[in-house]
Amino acid sequence: MEPSKNSIYNREGLLDNLEDISWPEDVEWLHKLSIDIHQEQEVNVNDDLNRELAFYTQAFSKLTSHTDDENEVADVSRTFEKEVPDDNRVVCEDKNSSEEEGDREGDELRKRIEDFIDKVNRGWKAERLRTSPSYVQ
Repeated sequence: MEPSKNSIYNREGLLDNLEDISWPEDVEWLHKLSIDIHQEQEVNVNDDLNRELAFYTQAFSKLTSHTDDENEVADVSRTFEKEVPDDNRVVCEDKNSSEEEGDREGDELRKRIEDFIDKVNRGWKAERLRTSPSYVQ
């Protein structure tokens, strides 16, 4: 589908609609759960580890300043630890089940190939016996 050739850029209308759908300035953090961080330190964009570390430390400090009780964040993380299964266990279970599935599929494929080879060999031997001259002793 091709975009319309006669589009209208109505800046005032767009800004009015943006005001209608945007969050009010006085909304409590608990309702929007967004963390706006002003870059406090210069971070090299090519250094992934330090960039992620800066992001997490700034977000965590901002998050703890928004909570009523600093222990609430730790309680939430402990709750998630209990509810979410260990990633290593899940990966191991998935890996084991996929290996077993792969082994079964491999065995089935191997059996089908062997059956096909036997069938071709029997046909080839039968054809060879029919076309070869019989030797009488």
